[in-house]
Amino acid sequence: MNETKYAIGDRVRLRIPTGGVIRVAGQPAPFRITAIDSVPRAGLWYRLDLEAESKILREVCNGWYPQTQIGPLGAAEVKLAAQPVPLRSERSKALLVNADGTTGELSFSRLAQSLAIPRLIGDAYTVSPAGVGAVCLARLTRSFLAEGHNKAACAILATLSRTPGDMRAVGHIDGPALFFGARRDDGSFGSLPEHIVREIHKLAN
Repeated sequence: MNETKYAIGDRVRLRIPTGGVIRVAGQPAPFRITAIDSVPRAGLWYRLDLEAESKILREVCNGWYPQTQIGPLGAAEVKLAAQPVPLRSERSKALLVNADGTTGELSFSRLAQSLAIPRLIGDAYTVSPAGVGAVCLARLTRSFLAEGHNKAACAILATLSRTPGDMRAVGHIDGPALFFGARRDDGSFGSLPEHIVREIHKLAN
């Protein structure tokens, strides 16, 4: 029988497969254990709920994880936080534009991009161009009719496009739109340039 190191109600941190820890504002994100299950031949699994305020991160991170991916919150994290950040954990700043026009700045590691984008957007469609060095990932209307027309994202893309006002080059976006910097060689995305972040905020407001 598997022995659990944790109990329902315990607060823990969550490691990603590459060894890093999910963080919020530079600190290990606090998760609360809400359920425990023993899976035959797969060991103990824990249902984790993120206690941070970020709705987006809760949607992406909440769920079941094996015991090997969680650890206690505590002093051990101070030492971990002081270590140099490896290249694979380099984070990219992105900007989320919701269908209701609200925006939120997010930060993703390369691995988190592959986990979060499918959860936030589903089958991502790259809308390009969105200004120099920028990419917008968004849903197409005909695939996601129930998500709601994202007028703000459409207007932003039409303005940032190399052919301003040409909505045919933009498409019709439903649901959330995620703006990143240019695509890297490994398929991930870099940080969104600050001048485009400012422009998007101005257009969204």
